[in-house]
Amino acid sequence: MDKQLKSEWKILSTRTINKIYVTDISQWICGCPFYLINRFCICKHLVQQKGLVTPEFFQHLKRNNQPPFLTEMDQDFIDMQANLFYNAYNNNTDVQDSDNSIEDCDAIYN
Repeated sequence: MDKQLKSEWKILSTRTINKIYVTDISQWICGCPFYLINRFCICKHLVQQKGLVTPEFFQHLKRNNQPPFLTEMDQDFIDMQANLFYNAYNNNTDVQDSDNSIEDCDAIYN
């Protein structure tokens, strides 16, 4: 999916915008018909409004079931998630680490 998303993003970034639609980049929504049928929830209006992005941007994208439909996860969140999975996998028998993991999970979801 990553290659396909990048490819489509690149194509949309070069397309000419002829009509103006209601576009909200903070909620990642657009009123154009293409956005409604696009499997990545992108369109030329959103892509061009977002501007230039780095290749790492695509590694940090997260899909959501409600607006904003695409968000960029920050690196601290990614590191915390990786640490939680690592601790849970490597320390299954340690009750103290389990309690810390539960607290860390609560912190993430709050």
